[in-house]
Amino acid sequence: MGWYPTSYVQPQSGARDEETGRPDGGGDGWWQPAVNLLGCIFFGVSAVAGYVVPSSGSAVDLAAANWNTSLGAACFLACALDTLRTGKASKMPLRREFRALEHEFEREVSS
Repeated sequence: MGWYPTSYVQPQSGARDEETGRPDGGGDGWWQPAVNLLGCIFFGVSAVAGYVVPSSGSAVDLAAANWNTSLGAACFLACALDTLRTGKASKMPLRREFRALEHEFEREVSS
């Protein structure tokens, strides 16, 4: 359940238009944070529906859990396939900055 708060923060961290402050829709992977958030919502709904199923035994709850799990997985799969296709993801520039800091720190510690 810890990824739900981070999935809200992730769309805020994408590239932004300097004039309007809106998410920049021009580059590769610009839609990934929104689809990732949608996948998290689907998984959250499936978790609630899965918890309700044992108490009521309703086939509707079971179907909701299964469909929402499948839709959440499809959202994550779409993001993963796009990342493989383009080699870019919305969080990759931040990861590169962390790697550069990590290597700089290692050089300072080893010298």
